[in-house]
Amino acid sequence: MLTPVDHWLRETFLLETHFYCLRLPEKVPSGVKVRELPNSPTSKYRYRLIARSNRSSDRVVKKMNEEGLMFATQVVEKKTPLKPLIAPKGGVSC
Repeated sequence: MLTPVDHWLRETFLLETHFYCLRLPEKVPSGVKVRELPNSPTSKYRYRLIARSNRSSDRVVKKMNEEGLMFATQVVEKKTPLKPLIAPKGGVSC
């Protein structure tokens, strides 16, 4: 069972939100990275926006909704050397 501190550590240091969309908002919020996805016939999306914090992801959602843009989201784990310390594979034994 995760404690509130464990949840905070995971959200702060391990998780990031990826937004997939066909069109970028007029102004991308600060702290958000934009990656253009490869153009292929099977690709549904053209851009990936990467928000590394909850505050950034909330701003992206607000901006996309204000402009009426359609998007999909995915929460993924960051590639960080802190992962074994925060979320070990075997879990923590007491």
